[in-house]
Amino acid sequence: MKRPAIVLALLVLAVGGGWLGGRSQRDVDPDGESSPSADESSGGRATATPQPRAASRTDGQFDEATAAATSSGNATSRSAESFGPLPAPDEPIAAHLDELRRRAAAGDERAACRIAMALDACSTLPQLAGYSERSVAMQAAMNMRQVEMGEPLGKRVARLERVCADVVPTDATESFRWQQQAAQAGNRESLFRAAATPALRLEDLLAHVPEWSAWRDRALGYLEQSLVQGDARAVDALAMAYREGPFLRRPRIVAADAQRGYLYSRLRTRIAEAAGEPPARIAAMVAEEASWSLDEAGRAVAESEAARLFDQYFAGRPAQPLDADVFTQDDFGACER
Repeated sequence: MKRPAIVLALLVLAVGGGWLGGRSQRDVDPDGESSPSADESSGGRATATPQPRAASRTDGQFDEATAAATSSGNATSRSAESFGPLPAPDEPIAAHLDELRRRAAAGDERAACRIAMALDACSTLPQLAGYSERSVAMQAAMNMRQVEMGEPLGKRVARLERVCADVVPTDATESFRWQQQAAQAGNRESLFRAAATPALRLEDLLAHVPEWSAWRDRALGYLEQSLVQGDARAVDALAMAYREGPFLRRPRIVAADAQRGYLYSRLRTRIAEAAGEPPARIAAMVAEEASWSLDEAGRAVAESEAARLFDQYFAGRPAQPLDADVFTQDDFGACER
């Protein structure tokens, strides 16, 4: 690796591990002054290094009011009926983009979700196609039968090539902006995706500092609101967010916290048990619960809160995916579910 590439890699790691190390959400300094948000920082550059913050409550309880406020009405949303249906999920999207942009700007959260998801998926199509070609070539060379999980990769690439034909974003962060708008309007799918898979590339972090700062300020609240809407994937993502140690798959959004981490781990197990997950998987979840360093009093509080959250938001719901990383990037129909 050439020296400039080494320097850039180290800088990205330093920024990802430090500057993105915690949730700022207008951190207040000891003198009572708030540090500027991403929208207020001059020139799009970070003006301070915020420290990791604990969540808004310190008593081990989940704060529904804070979660709801995070996604409240920064984008004006109207009823789906006033806009009509979106284009079919597998229909080429280029001819519809301008209309979807108009609808999204007028408050159609589903249109904002669809634009964000389509632009993000289309931007990764070249990498996906390249991976598909390499996978097929490798398996052919080794005389291996191709094993697919879900939709066959080659078929998925062909479908995306049709959907993405002639798609051109207005700029490099358009998908991120629509994703944020849809999440702030309360779109269920966008709340999870805007937190867990922001429409940004970590390798481009230094080029999009204001966007990453905005994401970091909002991601925890999005996950909390996603939980309120009964999305089990958010529970898994929250359990991971509070873990100690390196946070390699996504930049850290909140300070490690054993009690909160155990709370969401316990809630995840309750959801898995109710959904009839295989005993071996539930046993693995219980073993992970035991790995949290927490005294008996702290565990009792967390278990009580996990039971309350399960009863309020997940009891009686159909089984749904529990893994935060198991979902389809181009499941365009999800914006209307």
